[in-house]
Amino acid sequence: MEEEKDKKEYELGFWVKDDSGLEKVKALMADFGLEPTYTGELKRMQFAYPIKKETSGIFASYHFKTDIDNLRAFEKELKVSGDCLRFLVSNNPMKKTEEREYRRPSMEKKPEKVEQKPTETVTNEELEKKLEEILK
Repeated sequence: MEEEKDKKEYELGFWVKDDSGLEKVKALMADFGLEPTYTGELKRMQFAYPIKKETSGIFASYHFKTDIDNLRAFEKELKVSGDCLRFLVSNNPMKKTEEREYRRPSMEKKPEKVEQKPTETVTNEELEKKLEEILK
């Protein structure tokens, strides 16, 4: 029971170059007793720049519970194994819930509506008289 209290939930996000690398990471997780509580969607993507001379790879993420000592040993072994191109372990994984549409609040103030008064129609003769007065 006390052992459960020491365990925290973590998220592992990583890049591998192919499916065999993915299987090796899964096997390494099993060796350390890390059972995924959530598995993210696998995504094959092109990199913006080469990582360890690779231009594309597979991104995967897993959530799991473990204690800090086991996590440090797992991270060290993952670095040494060389199966991952890159990886990151975070301690507060986001739970994927239903998709929501978010709107950014507008920073601009909306102009207030001003009531427009009906304009009087002016004839050409009146305009010419005013122009003559101005030009005098």
